[in-house]
Amino acid sequence: AYTGNGATNAMLISGPLGHGVQCLYYPPDPLLITPATGLTACGGVGGPFTVTNETFSLINTGTNSLIWSLTNTSSWLYASPTNGPLAAGGTTNVTVCLNSNAYSLASGIYTATVWFTNLNDNVVQSRQFSLTVIGPPIITCPGNITVTATNQCETVVNYTVTVSGGCPPYTTICVPPSGSVFTNGTTNVNCSATDS
Repeated sequence: AYTGNGATNAMLISGPLGHGVQCLYYPPDPLLITPATGLTACGGVGGPFTVTNETFSLINTGTNSLIWSLTNTSSWLYASPTNGPLAAGGTTNVTVCLNSNAYSLASGIYTATVWFTNLNDNVVQSRQFSLTVIGPPIITCPGNITVTATNQCETVVNYTVTVSGGCPPYTTICVPPSGSVFTNGTTNVNCSATDS
């Protein structure tokens, strides 16, 4: 078996794999990028969105300086800076954010990948981004409800309102709320819903 600092710096070691078997050990890339995922954002057409940016820390865990670069092919993301040197043990931050194009996207789910490359060893790492653009929430109210009064003046009325679309979670307000005491006659219920 072989071990070492990469395939070009491997050395033969003895082990349970037997004679003539080669096992190459590749150490982790010295360019450490955190967090391990990109942003996931949601919002209505034209915004606002739940998340608008993500800051990545690039850390050189190696003993030599390195040069890194970033590739962004998305029309709705902006990244800065996009390249630079990083000294051994050094750290830099990269911000990836929604750009103005995100605010003119039609309803849909948009995905993008940003690629970070250590140009010294050509190791590429990716971060996934997702933007869900949704129309406004839609309230579905029950039809007219007829309830037999429990006394001559009033009765409790229960009803269910559902909300779909938009960007959950929802805040739904109905006046008067379900479970209220309604007086005899016709009572209009007005409901509104907001999403996150």
